[in-house]
Amino acid sequence: MSRPMKDSGVEWIGDIPTDWNVANIRKLFSFGKGLPITKENLRESGLSVISYGQIHSKFNDGTTVKPELIRFVDDYYLQSNPESIVKKNDFIFADTSEDLTGCGNCVYIDTDDLIFAGYHTIILRNKTDSELKYFAFLFQSDAWRKQIRERVTGVKLFSISQKILRATSILIPPLDEQQRIATFLDGECARIDSVIEKTRASIEEYKKLKQAVITRAVTKGIRPARTFKDSGIDWLGEIPTDWNVGRIKNLANIFTGNSIRDEEKKFYEDPIEAIPYISTKDIDMTLQTINFSNGMYIKSADESFKHAPAHSVLLCIEGGSAGKKIAYTAQEVCFVNKLCCFHSNSCSNKYIYYYLMSPAFTELFNSYISGLIGGVSVKALNNFKILLPPLDEQKEIAVYLDEKTAAIDLLIAKKNQLATELASLKKSLIFEYVTGKKAVPI
Repeated sequence: MSRPMKDSGVEWIGDIPTDWNVANIRKLFSFGKGLPITKENLRESGLSVISYGQIHSKFNDGTTVKPELIRFVDDYYLQSNPESIVKKNDFIFADTSEDLTGCGNCVYIDTDDLIFAGYHTIILRNKTDSELKYFAFLFQSDAWRKQIRERVTGVKLFSISQKILRATSILIPPLDEQQRIATFLDGECARIDSVIEKTRASIEEYKKLKQAVITRAVTKGIRPARTFKDSGIDWLGEIPTDWNVGRIKNLANIFTGNSIRDEEKKFYEDPIEAIPYISTKDIDMTLQTINFSNGMYIKSADESFKHAPAHSVLLCIEGGSAGKKIAYTAQEVCFVNKLCCFHSNSCSNKYIYYYLMSPAFTELFNSYISGLIGGVSVKALNNFKILLPPLDEQKEIAVYLDEKTAAIDLLIAKKNQLATELASLKKSLIFEYVTGKKAVPI
C-alpha cells in the first residue's frame, strides 16, 4: 500500500510523505570553522584532525569516520582553538572542491573520540540530542547537492562557503523513521560496497596480469627455446642473445608538446582540415588509450603547434600522472606540454609503447622524477636505456601484446562497468529512501 504524499514545495525534492517536513538547514545545525592550519602543521602523532583532503579521499563514504581519514596535530590546539573540535553527530564539510561532483563532500562524526575539523573545512554542529546519521545519507544524494552546485563559484577550484550551506533546505522525517532509514541504508550500502570492493580488487588483479604479460614480452621475448645473455643491467637481468641495449635518443625522436595559455588557444570544433588536440586528461590511465571526444582541434596548417606524427607514443612526464599515462596514437595529433612524444623511423613504435608501459621502464622513470611539480626532463629521457629485439620480433611482440592486452582490457572494462552500475544503484537507493519515495518496512 502506497503511503500518503504531499507536495514539498521544493523542486529538488518533489513529493514527500505527509508527516515529513522541509526546513532550512539552520533548524538543526549551527556552523563553525576548522583549524586555521596548513599541511605543514600536521604531525606523525597527536590529536586527531580531518581536513578537506581526507574528506575528498576515496576512503570517505560520508557516513563514518574511517581510520584512513585521520591525521594529527599538536596538543597546542586544545588551548588555542577548542572551537574547532567536533562532537558525535556533527558534520565536517570540505569548503573547496576541484570538481562539481565533490561539492558537498563531508564526513559524519559517528564517534565520541576527540577530533578536530582541519584546514579548508566547515563544521555543521548538531543542535539536537538526536542521532543524525539519516542526514549523512541525505547529504550524499545528488538531489540535495544540487542546491550547492548551483551556487558555488570558481572555475578550476570551486568554493563552498558557509553562506551557500546556510541557504540549503533539508528533509526532516519523524525521528523514528530517520533511524530506520539510516539503519536500513547502512546495511544495504555495506552490501553494495562489498561487491564494489571485490570488483575493484579483481580489476587490480587484471591490471597486474596485464603488466606481467607486457613485462615478460618486452624483456624476454615471446619466442620459445632461445638462449639468453647477461644484459649488463641489474634490473633487467638476462635477455635474449640476439637482443641489444640502446639509448632512446639513438632510436626515437623525443619532444614535448605545446605550452599555450587559455587566451592563445586556437581551437576549432570543426575537424575538417584539422587534427585533434590532446591533453593529459584525455588519456585513460587504466586502458592507456586516448579519448578523442573532447572536441578540440587545431588546423593542420598551423605551424605554431607541434604535431605528433601518426604512429607515435605519448607519455605524461609532469605532474601527478607522470609516467602513469601512456598512449599510442595511430593518427596525427597536437598535444599539451605535459606530454612527450616518442616517434621512431627505425623501430616499431608500438613496441616502444609497450616497453614504456612495462615496470622495467616505470621504475627507472620514477627514480628520475624531481622538481616541485614532479617530472622527468627530455634530456634525462633521451639517455634512458631500452631493450631492442630485432625489428621483425619487435613487430611480433607488438601484435602478440595487442591481442593479449585487448582480451584483458575487455575484462577490465566489464568489471569497471559493473562497478559503475553498482555505484549508480547505491545512489538511487539512497535517493529513494532519504526523500521518502520508498518506506523502510516497520
